[in-house]
Amino acid sequence: MASVGPTEHKKFCEVDKWTERKSACGKKPDHDRFEKHLRDATILLTKVSRNKKEYGPGLWKHIWADQLRLESEEQFWEALRSGEPVPRPQDQQAAPDKETIPGWLVAQLHYTVGLRIEEIREMTAGEAQERWEKFQGGER
Repeated sequence: MASVGPTEHKKFCEVDKWTERKSACGKKPDHDRFEKHLRDATILLTKVSRNKKEYGPGLWKHIWADQLRLESEEQFWEALRSGEPVPRPQDQQAAPDKETIPGWLVAQLHYTVGLRIEEIREMTAGEAQERWEKFQGGER
């Protein structure tokens, strides 16, 4: 694995056509934030560090797998080499094959409850709602 840091991460966001999100508070944050809207209504979010020179292996795996939603690290490097956006299966799907989970609920389950995105993807909308209600009721 080649060394990966904010420079490569930000370049990938440009190549893969991510949109930079501006800070709402007016302060200069410690990360640049980017988002990408997929055709299936998924919104991907990633943060590019302004403080690190290089990402550690664990953080880097989290970035390419969870934030950039890539199937492999090789997709990242291929996009940088070719200058072409990553083709994602979500971009080819016409419609979801099951009832979708609302974005606010996905965010709560991931960021508040601590579930991995892969776990949430496997849930039905009803299961996701039930898991959120259990968390709110004190079940961890």
